[in-house]
Amino acid sequence: MLPTFYFAWRAFAQRPREGAAEVVGAMYQGEIGKIALTAVLFWFGVMLFAKQFLPLLGTFVACQAAYWLALARVGIR
Repeated sequence: MLPTFYFAWRAFAQRPREGAAEVVGAMYQGEIGKIALTAVLFWFGVMLFAKQFLPLLGTFVACQAAYWLALARVGIR
């Protein structure tokens, strides 16, 4: 959840007068930061739970699938 909150904070915290280029730039910066934060947090998870790597990976995959399914469900409307 932390990387997603970072993305939302970075991407949607623009000022009302900003143009399209600034908005797109904020979205790219937010996504790059989200990917980097996810990698760092995943690395910490692997360091802390090295013996349970497969369950850690499975949980990560399940969370990503739930995230995408929720987005797909919201997009159906």
